[in-house]
Amino acid sequence: MPRPNVREIYERIRPYVEQYAGEYYGGSQEKGFRHWAFHEKFLEHDLSDTDIIDKTTIDGSDDFEVDGYHIEDAEEEKVIHLFQSKFRSPGTNIGSNELSPFLEAPAKVLSPEMVASCHNEETKTLHDNLVKLVPLGYVLHLTWVTTGTLSHQ
Repeated sequence: MPRPNVREIYERIRPYVEQYAGEYYGGSQEKGFRHWAFHEKFLEHDLSDTDIIDKTTIDGSDDFEVDGYHIEDAEEEKVIHLFQSKFRSPGTNIGSNELSPFLEAPAKVLSPEMVASCHNEETKTLHDNLVKLVPLGYVLHLTWVTTGTLSHQ
């Protein structure tokens, strides 16, 4: 059975993206996609739409490429999830130059110097959480999602 291409997959999720875009983000497909992807990633956590909106308010200027985060503090698993989404025309090639900055996000968010010059209050809150929780054994998980196709360049 052939694997569906990115455009076919996007057509399956488009109604959800459009619903979130219309209900919460003034029609922004990019934010609707981010909301849908965050919802799907954390489906088992039973997050409400309001929770997702709150957890993705970091997105914007000085976000160090983090569009959202979720802290899991269950007894058996202590994880800080950093999340990034890239909405492009389905199937558009995305180079590693768009992924690389996100891979550098933990170091940036943990850097007191970088955070001191940051104007994003949510980034500062994330920094405060990381410096408090990482020494306690929390691990970082990075999730990067896109409607594009990651190219080798």
